[in-house]
Amino acid sequence: MRKIIGLTFCFFLLSGLCKAQRDEDQYVKTDTLRVYHSLERFAKKKKLTYQLYKSLFNLPDTTKKTAAYYKPDYFERYGGMIVRNIVIETLDPFGYRLRDTSIVPRSIIQRAGNFLHNRSSGFTIKNQLLIRKGKPLDPLEIKESERLIRQAQYVRDLIVNVKPVSGTDSVDVFIREQDLWSIGMGIGITPSRETVLYKDKNFAGLSHQVEAYWYYYNKEKKNVVEGSYTIPYLKNTYMTATGYFSSNPETYMNGVSIVRPFYSALTKWAWGADYLFHGMTDSVGALDAPRTGYPIHYNDLDLWLGRSFPLSVSKSIEARSTKLITSLRFLNRTYTSSLPAAIDTSHLYFNSQLYMTGIGISNRTYYRDYYIYRYGIPEDVPAGRITELLMGYEDGLNTGRLYVGAVSGFGSHFDNFGYLSLIGGYGTFIRNKKPEQSVVNTTLGYFSDLLTLKDWRLRQFLKVQCVYGINRKSGELIDINDDNGIKGFESDVLKGTNKLIVTLQSQLYLPYNVLGFRFAPFIFCNFGMLGTERSSLLSSRLFQAYGFGLLVKNELLTINTFQISIGWYPYIPGIENSLFKYNPVKTYNFTFRDFDIEKPVEVLYE
Repeated sequence: MRKIIGLTFCFFLLSGLCKAQRDEDQYVKTDTLRVYHSLERFAKKKKLTYQLYKSLFNLPDTTKKTAAYYKPDYFERYGGMIVRNIVIETLDPFGYRLRDTSIVPRSIIQRAGNFLHNRSSGFTIKNQLLIRKGKPLDPLEIKESERLIRQAQYVRDLIVNVKPVSGTDSVDVFIREQDLWSIGMGIGITPSRETVLYKDKNFAGLSHQVEAYWYYYNKEKKNVVEGSYTIPYLKNTYMTATGYFSSNPETYMNGVSIVRPFYSALTKWAWGADYLFHGMTDSVGALDAPRTGYPIHYNDLDLWLGRSFPLSVSKSIEARSTKLITSLRFLNRTYTSSLPAAIDTSHLYFNSQLYMTGIGISNRTYYRDYYIYRYGIPEDVPAGRITELLMGYEDGLNTGRLYVGAVSGFGSHFDNFGYLSLIGGYGTFIRNKKPEQSVVNTTLGYFSDLLTLKDWRLRQFLKVQCVYGINRKSGELIDINDDNGIKGFESDVLKGTNKLIVTLQSQLYLPYNVLGFRFAPFIFCNFGMLGTERSSLLSSRLFQAYGFGLLVKNELLTINTFQISIGWYPYIPGIENSLFKYNPVKTYNFTFRDFDIEKPVEVLYE
């Protein structure tokens, strides 16, 4: 076992010593087409087969040069000029290239796919713009507009060009956007249940999002239907409304949520309103022993309001991207079903009203990179700093208590090293001048610069999380199961009050393209430690997981990643030793942490 850990660690270090070559702000060249060209050479031997080949495939002409991305200061040269027109062109997913207008869909497959696709409407794109016709062009506003459109779930990519109008102080803005194939369907079959899913991230071309799931549980012979409907960007207000539904009487979330976040550093006002009904099961029992489940049902009325203020009169991008943010929140929680009073002696579940305020400083900038979570498509990586102080008062159980907390962190790219982020928080309730339910939660994230070996590309990912509970209530425990720690790890008996998780992953991006699908093999190893009040974290047992897999990605699809993986778990308490699992992990779980400040919330203990 030590040899396996050592080899994995050495592989991570040695690959990190390779010379990095970043593709930032450059057009990513077409992937290797040798598979297609081999078919083409074979097809040309017969006229009939060559006509069939051309009807099925529409390959880009690699002899034509395509324009490079604009430089980072591209928009600055037009700052202050009046926007005369905003011209928006939206493209279907298949057969088009954003940077070459001469390429159009020709094959039957491409045309059929586009026919079935609801192309985005121009006003859907316009609803996400911060620039306005007839107003002076603000370089930061147009950069933010481009970023906001690109991060929409129905958008594959876009380009924004500015052209001055001869003889005037005006400019025209041209936006060319390409959609993703927005509809996704799937079927899953396991020994315990069958699943059918349907998703549409651009319903009717309006950017509305539909998700629907049907589950059939074999043992219980029970049908469950659940889903959500989201309407984003309501009339250029950046308000997003979502409705949730679930027919599961045990684990569910029903209700409605409306939110207007601090979607950009330029946003002045943000707010949200949720009215949600929740259901879950709490397992009660001694540590390292079978536990009994009890239904927990409650509803939340959650309201919040935020306001941002500039810290400087300077017009520089750094100054305008740094804001002082204040926020207020009211949460009313009512339980309709909880643990029996004889069992819930620590009062984990009780009706309460929480009043909370936050004040902090947020700096938000972004840089562009490639081959992180997408395959050759530009990605806006958040970099910045955040510091927030939290104070609150919870009224419940006949006596109130105070809440104090703090969150701080940063993220940045370092030349010849990669991207590093670190964010940590501490929060505690105070009753009768004594702290209770305290928590320290710290997360470190890292990915390397893009390592290139001819046409092959490689990145290393690292994530470390430490959660430490202090003076937690009896029965208030955390675990390292699946999304809470080690992917694919499932144990009903392993619980604790603090944990340390380390996740390593090596991601390879192959230069092959088969019918629009690209291939990304990966290897991973996860380590977890769980401590309790009776045993310290560092003296606890090291739980491990090792595995490998293959991602098959198509950036023209909304559900664009298909995965095959195998994991090995040396020991899972209550299960068995040396356990192999098929498809135990969902890779790409090293998601970016934006440095915005939103609704004031307690530092999480999970």
